[in-house]
Amino acid sequence: MRVITDIETLADTFTVSFLDYDSDKTQVLVINKDINQLQELKQFLSHVKYLITLNGIHFDSIVLDWMIKQPQVTAERIYEVAQIVINQDRFYDLYKPYSKHKWNHSWIDLDLFCYWSKGLRQSKKLSLKYFAVNMDMDIQEMPIHHTRKNLTPEELQQVLDYNMLDCRVTKELAFRLKEQINLRLGIEQQYNLKVISADAPKIASELLLDSYCRKTFQHDREFWEYKKEVRNTQFEAINFRNGDYLPDIQFKTPFFQKIYQEICDANNGFSKEFVFKHFDSTHIKITIGSGGIHTTNKNESYETTKDQEIWTSDIASLYPSLLINYKFIRPELSEVLDIYAEKKKERLEAKKSGNKIVNETLKLVLNATTGLMDSQYTWLYSPAQIMALRLTGQLILLRLFEECESKHIKIVSLNTDGIESILLEKDKENYFNIIRLIEKEFDLEFEHEQYKFIKYQSVNDYIALTIKDKIKVKGQFIYEKVLDGSNEFLIIPLAVKEFFVNKIPIEKTIRNHTNIFNFCAAKKINRDYSITWNGQPQQQLNRFYASKKGAYLYKKKNTKNTQENIFKDSPVQLLNQVPDKFPTDVAFEFYIRKANEMIKLFEPDQLKLF
Repeated sequence: MRVITDIETLADTFTVSFLDYDSDKTQVLVINKDINQLQELKQFLSHVKYLITLNGIHFDSIVLDWMIKQPQVTAERIYEVAQIVINQDRFYDLYKPYSKHKWNHSWIDLDLFCYWSKGLRQSKKLSLKYFAVNMDMDIQEMPIHHTRKNLTPEELQQVLDYNMLDCRVTKELAFRLKEQINLRLGIEQQYNLKVISADAPKIASELLLDSYCRKTFQHDREFWEYKKEVRNTQFEAINFRNGDYLPDIQFKTPFFQKIYQEICDANNGFSKEFVFKHFDSTHIKITIGSGGIHTTNKNESYETTKDQEIWTSDIASLYPSLLINYKFIRPELSEVLDIYAEKKKERLEAKKSGNKIVNETLKLVLNATTGLMDSQYTWLYSPAQIMALRLTGQLILLRLFEECESKHIKIVSLNTDGIESILLEKDKENYFNIIRLIEKEFDLEFEHEQYKFIKYQSVNDYIALTIKDKIKVKGQFIYEKVLDGSNEFLIIPLAVKEFFVNKIPIEKTIRNHTNIFNFCAAKKINRDYSITWNGQPQQQLNRFYASKKGAYLYKKKNTKNTQENIFKDSPVQLLNQVPDKFPTDVAFEFYIRKANEMIKLFEPDQLKLF
């Protein structure tokens, strides 16, 4: 049986809700002063194969496993244990006796929270409410404070309803992650690795670790012991000189020779911003360093015309290729490179044969490995080598840039693994000859597309249309919902896209659009503040749209009397529950104005009237 679960632990009340993934059947159990359904809980969990949660590994499963291994429990004691588990990082000594309940239970944890890397979970503050917003579902916070006692029957029902809503949000998330879940099940079957609750880096690490240990295992101990030892290898941060790890790259001009030498002479990375004067006396600002290479492209627009073509050229599999070509890994892990190269070959074969599981698994491994090499807490940690890899990629793009400049070919943008160029008819042969030269020099392969246009608000905010009518967007131009994105006021970039791509007027797109959630944004304010709208207290997380009949949303710090406007651009209407129909009070003018402001960024400078 596969069930979704969510628990709530109040001071003298415990509730747990189960939602069957396949049948949608529900089960609700309670422990308080009036009822104790511990035995029913034990019975129910004995039939569960997969327990599907969001962050259940670190909370729900620990509490549940501890509970069912007790002869009797009270809600008060459950609350105490829950607080210890919640605060395990601060009170590890108290938590340690309960840590065994994290893994040793009869069911298999399918924790969707673990499908995102730890860094991403923290930076984006992923939560069930976050996903509820991005999936256009009801947003409700816990209606009763966890310290409350002696709940009325009505209050208990509120908690149970809240409990079940969380289960339904989790189920919808599981449905949307169905392919990822099936991939992990396939990996477990194909490679005999337990990864059902693992992010991409973890899967890559475990698969490479298993292959590496099998290749290097000495039979003087248990295999699992050796594997554990390699996995838990501890590393100290080291100082290094870039030049000791960088390949010898032969720049032809003093300007770039000097930059290359500066990079070689630097320790522990490099960072530099410089302005380069093109052959036509225009300028381009380039930043290189640990965070990658990029140009400063502010409100720039380029189009293919009868006189010029706009091309983008990207290095295929840049980091995997550099890893193999230059052996960028700690010397004692040289066998990993052989394994990595084998996995790259296996992936190509799987792609040709249509083996989706192997293809997707090895794609994940190839893409995630270099990130693992940058983490001090992984067995692949290779700080000097990964820095050399990243700087080498940037230097290769600078070599390409240098060659293009020598032939008077204008590159207008560089970013991570590719460039955008303006090609006149006379330039095309030279350009692709240069590409072939760089490919041969560094044993790489480029991929090319021609654009009808590309418009940059910045290097990480752009919209482009290829000659095959494929739309590319990034940053503020993203117009489709992303499960782990911000998704604010998507109607604005959607209208801008329709204007640039299909020549549809901004106002027409906005006034004819019928998905109210694309007009919405959401803001979560921490509990140091109280939230009000139209004079009424509100929850900490609120979804809203610009409204002709709305009110401003305010926050007030609990220690102060002054309040701040959360969204100053317009009065808003709250939309925390899914509406039956499209509202009649949407302030279309707000969205039209914002979309027009984006478009105007790309208009030629106009004479200003004083």
